[in-house]
Amino acid sequence: MTRKEGKRQSVLTKAEVSKVTEYLDKFAKGLGNVELVLREDVVFPATSGESAANNVHLPHTLTGKERKLVHDLCSQSNIYHISVGERDSMTNPRRMVLSRNGSFEGVATASSLSNSTFRLRGFKPFAFSKEGGGLETGVSKDLRDNPGRCVRDIHDRFDFASMKETDLGSLERVKEEDVVYVDSLEKLRECGRYLREGGFGEIGFDLEMYNWSPFELGMVCLMQLSSGEKNFVIDVLADVEVWQGLREELGWIFADPSVVKIGHGISFDVKALSRDFGIVVVNAFDTHEAAKVLGLERVGLAHVCAEYGLPEGEEYKELKGKWQSSDWRVRPLDKDQILYGVMDVHYLVLLRVLMVRDLSREIWAMEGDAGERGVGEEVFKDALERHESVGDMKPARLRWSNSLMKVLKLSQARCLNIYDGSKRGSRSGSDVAKAVNSVKRGDENMIWKPRHDVLLKAMLKWRREAGEKLEVDEGSVCGTEYLVKIVRAVVLKQFTEKPRGGGE
Repeated sequence: MTRKEGKRQSVLTKAEVSKVTEYLDKFAKGLGNVELVLREDVVFPATSGESAANNVHLPHTLTGKERKLVHDLCSQSNIYHISVGERDSMTNPRRMVLSRNGSFEGVATASSLSNSTFRLRGFKPFAFSKEGGGLETGVSKDLRDNPGRCVRDIHDRFDFASMKETDLGSLERVKEEDVVYVDSLEKLRECGRYLREGGFGEIGFDLEMYNWSPFELGMVCLMQLSSGEKNFVIDVLADVEVWQGLREELGWIFADPSVVKIGHGISFDVKALSRDFGIVVVNAFDTHEAAKVLGLERVGLAHVCAEYGLPEGEEYKELKGKWQSSDWRVRPLDKDQILYGVMDVHYLVLLRVLMVRDLSREIWAMEGDAGERGVGEEVFKDALERHESVGDMKPARLRWSNSLMKVLKLSQARCLNIYDGSKRGSRSGSDVAKAVNSVKRGDENMIWKPRHDVLLKAMLKWRREAGEKLEVDEGSVCGTEYLVKIVRAVVLKQFTEKPRGGGE
C-alpha cells in the first residue's frame, strides 16, 4: 500500500495488522515489554511492566479508520477496550485504552454520558407508546400522485426577474442573537406560538441523531427549525417534557400542507420524527433531490450551499466534518455544535426559492439549447429580461415545469417513509446481512457458518425482547454490527480453546 504525497495513511497494511495482532496477544497474556513502532508517528507502548500497568493508552496518531480496525482486533481477541479523549483536541486527543481486567478506573471516556443529562428510560419513542402507530399518510400519497398540488396559489408567486443575481450571499451570516435555544416546555410553546402567529409559508428543518451503528435508525437528539427570519435549536433531551410535548406543540406545522417543510435528504428524518414523536411530514421540498435533478456535481448540503454562493461555505464544510458524526447525546453542547446545527437550516428557505427558479427555467426560456439543467445561463437571463410575465411567476405556470414536478413528487415519496410501529423496531434481513458483510470485510479470514447464524438469531431475539421491556427501539440496546462482532468472538473462542480435559 502506498501513501500519497503529504497525505496520512488511513488504514493499516497487512503487515502492520499482523504486528498489532501479535502486540495485542502479548498484552492479553502479559508477555513482553517491548514497544511496537508501526511508523515514526505511531508507537504502541510496552505491553507489560510498570510502564503499562493494567491499562495501555494506544497512540492518538492512529486515524479513525485505524482505530476502528484495532477495535475489531480487540473484539476478536476478547480484550477490554474503550475510546477516550475528544476529536481535534490538542490537550486530550482521541485514542484507545486497553485493559486486562476490564477496569478503567480513573480513565474518562470520550462520551462521558454519566456527566450528561441523557437518560435513556425517560425518552420513550411515540411508536412504542399506547397511542403509537397508525399515522395518517393519505395527504402525502395524494401530493405524491399529484405534485402540482404542492405548489400553493397564495405563497408560490415569485418575482424571478428581480432575482437574476440573487444567491445565498444575500443572507446575513448566522448570528447568536438570531438563535433561540429551546430547552424547556415553556420555550417550546413559545416556539409554537411564534410559528403559528407568524403565518410562515415555509420552514427549514433538520435533525441530529445518535446512531448506534450505520445500520440503525438513530435516536433524535436535536431538532433545528428556521422560519427564514429566526432559527430554533430544540434540545429534545434537555427535559422529558420537551420530548413528550413536541408532537402537540409542533406536530401541526409538519402536518399542514400549506406550509412547505424544507430539508436535505429527509428520508431518515421523516422516519425518526414518526417513530420518536408521532409527527408526519406533509408537503416537503427535499433540496437533495433538487440538487440531483439539477445535475449538480456534488449534492451534500454544504457543497450545494457553496454552489449557490454561500460566503462562509468553507467554514460550514469544516464544521460539518467536525460535528456531523459526533455523539449528540452528550450535554452540554459545544457552541460550534449549535452553530453547525443552525447552519443546516438557516439557508434552506432561500435555497428552495433559488432551486425552484432554476428548476423552472424551461417554462419561459423558450429559446436556446436545453440540457439536463435547463437552458444555458445567458439564455436564462435573457429570457428573464424579455418576458415581463416572468416578473410575476404564477403557481399555474410553475406546475408546467417537469423538473420541478419531478422534485416535488420525489420529495412527497420521502414523506411516506414513516416508521412502522407494528414491527417494534425489528431489523430486516438485508440490514443484518449488511452488518455481517461489514464485519467480514474487516476480517478476511472469517468464514460465516451456520453456527454463527444460530447464535446471532438468539442474540437478535434477546435484543428485541430487551427493547420491548425498556420500551425503546432495539437499536438503542445494542447495535447490529456490534452483535455480529460478539457472535464472531464467541464462536472463535468456542472452537479455538481446548477442552479442560486435554482432549482435542
